[in-house]
Amino acid sequence: MVEDPLAGFQGALFDLDGVIVRLGVDWDAVRREFATIKGVAPGSSVKSALACEERIRARILEIVGRYEDRATVSPIPSGLLLLRAAVRRMPVGLVSNNLKRTVLRALALADAPSGILVLGVDDVELPKPAPGGLLVAARHLGLDPSRTLYVGDAETDREAAAAAGMAFLHIDHLK
Repeated sequence: MVEDPLAGFQGALFDLDGVIVRLGVDWDAVRREFATIKGVAPGSSVKSALACEERIRARILEIVGRYEDRATVSPIPSGLLLLRAAVRRMPVGLVSNNLKRTVLRALALADAPSGILVLGVDDVELPKPAPGGLLVAARHLGLDPSRTLYVGDAETDREAAAAAGMAFLHIDHLK
């Protein structure tokens, strides 16, 4: 358990799914639909499928959107507590591999605080572990990446934080 995970940081960025909420998305069904798209390898993850030409990317985002729009949303108390504490103390952003509309809906359903910069996978060129979304969020919030904390739950989050020059906190350290 971390005593004050925000101490010493200028700002904080968060992931959504697995950190602030749990999204009930049928990713197996999403991958099965991807297999019907010419140019996408069977069994491709969202991350690998999005690294394609723009025409295919638009189709992938449409498929993901249909499934994310039906996703259940279950708040994660420890993540919400840290998010609320961060919003009171510093600039905060949320960078997710989910669609921006999904992130906004999930934050509203979880009764998350306002005043958070939100970037979804549809706002960035490449999804995490590419660091672009984290760097865009930090720049928009006026944050020095070396003084920014990224809170996530997956190895791709850790990799993105490292590539962006940010500190990383795994959400499990708060439980």
